[in-house]
Amino acid sequence: MALKEKYMEIAEKEVFQEIADSPTMKYYTNWKEFQKRLVAQDSRVYMELPDWVEKLSDKVVVLSDEVLVRGVPRDYIEVHDDSYDVLKDIKVTGKMEYYNAARLTRAVTIRIPREASLDGLVLVSLGGDGYTGHHIHIELEPFASAEVILVDLGGVGDSSIKTLTIAVDMDSDSRLKFYSISLHEEAAVYSRRVYRLSARSRLELNTFYSSGPATRINEDVYLNGEYSEIEVNSSSLAGRNKWGDVLLNVRHRGERSKSYINGRGVVLEDGILTIRGIAIVEKSAEWSSSHVEVHVSAFGEQAKGNASPMLEIHTGNVEEAFHSASVSSLSEDELFYLGTRGLSKDEARELLVEGILHFSGVLERLGLSIETVLRGLNHE
Repeated sequence: MALKEKYMEIAEKEVFQEIADSPTMKYYTNWKEFQKRLVAQDSRVYMELPDWVEKLSDKVVVLSDEVLVRGVPRDYIEVHDDSYDVLKDIKVTGKMEYYNAARLTRAVTIRIPREASLDGLVLVSLGGDGYTGHHIHIELEPFASAEVILVDLGGVGDSSIKTLTIAVDMDSDSRLKFYSISLHEEAAVYSRRVYRLSARSRLELNTFYSSGPATRINEDVYLNGEYSEIEVNSSSLAGRNKWGDVLLNVRHRGERSKSYINGRGVVLEDGILTIRGIAIVEKSAEWSSSHVEVHVSAFGEQAKGNASPMLEIHTGNVEEAFHSASVSSLSEDELFYLGTRGLSKDEARELLVEGILHFSGVLERLGLSIETVLRGLNHE
């Protein structure tokens, strides 16, 4: 049996999720929508590259049904066809990773050599009108550094579905600044991103997620080496008829490792959004520090927001451990206060939404306005 056939057989037997998320809401992810769309044929028509992406950098890699490379040194990139085994790079957690491996469309590996620097690299994943599966592997050798921008565009039409997996391996003393924007609109998108950090490496992860009818994003960070560090600043949005589930996970394994997770989200009208921040400090990670904050603001009588932080500590020696969460909307007192400053209720709401969506710094780095994101993909 061919490898992809084997993965498909396993995928069809696997369940999406074995354990319910909470007594009040069985699943934070819209698995029913994923199930409905998994029968879609492979995409035939793909999204076009927006003008604003073209303006970001002269170093661009675009994945659709093929791979377009522009401005990236040839010895830095390896392009794979659909026979590539993505499960060499990503540990399986369930059904969707097997589907991505079985129905892979295209994959690339980016390798940044020892002591080299690569700034302004733009990686684009374009969805289509059916099923699209993409995989990106980034490797940084010792003392390498990079700034990477990921543009994750969901697809077109109410049958579109995409799986996107990303694996990042950072060798000792490497540095990575990673900006990620996900605009899923009509598509159902499952994305798993895994980051493995060696000694003294540092990752700054800035993310912006605009959910589709079914969006599930797992950011899984492994601080394997001593003094390794991660800082996560995340903004999330779920608008009308949108359903997003975002997981920001960090596992400390190296001594004196540090993590800072700060997630902000906003839900509009009848949208659903969950943000989960999870930090696990293993026994080997003595004198580590972890900070987890997740906050969701909901606007609309039918808007549903969930914020769930978790700290799990397996050593008696920690430098710092903190977590907090909240789900809120504008109170009458806040509205009154803002009214005394000359703001109407709608203006107050817009001000708060703007602050949340700008929180991660992604829109500023990409030169995008909030109006552009809320309206669609056509940049002014």
